[in-house]
Amino acid sequence: MPSVLDPLIAEATRYAHVTMKQSGCLTPIMMAATDQGIILFSPDIVIGSTHSVMKT
Repeated sequence: MPSVLDPLIAEATRYAHVTMKQSGCLTPIMMAATDQGIILFSPDIVIGSTHSVMKT
């Protein structure tokens, strides 16, 4: 039975593969599934602040 998290997990897997292939390292991110799509947040240079890095 498919889970509601399956699309989010698939996108996280795709993101990890692409990022590792391009740069060889993976920055910690937070992914959120919203009504508008999946949003990725990554730590900024300033500790504690975040910014959206990709919206699909």
